[in-house]
Amino acid sequence: MAQDPFPKSLVRVSYVEGAWVSELRVVADADEEAVAEAEGFVAVTPVVGMPLPREFPKMLYHADIGQRIALTADEEAALQAVGGWSDVPVEAQPK
Repeated sequence: MAQDPFPKSLVRVSYVEGAWVSELRVVADADEEAVAEAEGFVAVTPVVGMPLPREFPKMLYHADIGQRIALTADEEAALQAVGGWSDVPVEAQPK
């Protein structure tokens, strides 16, 4: 039995005001696909089994210090050992 080709992913990349902008559109049938292609979208094949996003680099937050990027698990552990660092944004405390 043939696999249904829909839903299908289409992308459009354009250069707008000095920056690259990408758009993704998922279509449910051939009519929607034709409209998207007329608007400059191109069909792409999704990567099956694509790995999850990497854990690092990771942004860490501190109420008094601000934010910092931990590049490795060791760096994250060192910051958390000092205390006050979290991967959840925190509000700065008034002084």
